[in-house]
Amino acid sequence: MDEIKELWPGWETVEKIGEGGFGDVFRARDVNTGMDVAIKCSRPDSAEGKLKDREQRFLREVSCISKLRHPNIVQLFDYGSLPDGTLYLVMEYVCGLNLEQLIKRDAPFSYPYASDIILQVLDALSEAHTQGIVHRDLKPANIILVRQGLRTDV
Repeated sequence: MDEIKELWPGWETVEKIGEGGFGDVFRARDVNTGMDVAIKCSRPDSAEGKLKDREQRFLREVSCISKLRHPNIVQLFDYGSLPDGTLYLVMEYVCGLNLEQLIKRDAPFSYPYASDIILQVLDALSEAHTQGIVHRDLKPANIILVRQGLRTDV
């Protein structure tokens, strides 16, 4: 973890919070403002064909995320590549319970509660579809519920 703390000037890596097909996700903190962000970075890959494919997928993801402006969709703050070829995205950090965890803990849900969550997801998907974007990894684990002002489970 210490070598990772050095990677992003201006950001202090706090902890690894996830991993997926593309790479790892870390919670980091802006050393000047104290704001927490999520940094998603690729895993190194030495195969040239895979490297080009990975870079194209990364740039597509950046293009898609940067078009989206919606309160139920994370915001992209920055992106780039490190000298070793590692690609990274700096995004809004969302701290909450994902829907998969909530289902395991509290299901079944009342109709009004479930429909409120579903409508928020559909509203966010509508924004993506308006921009010509199809979310190909929509699943309960990727839907995070947070408190926002007086509202819970946003």
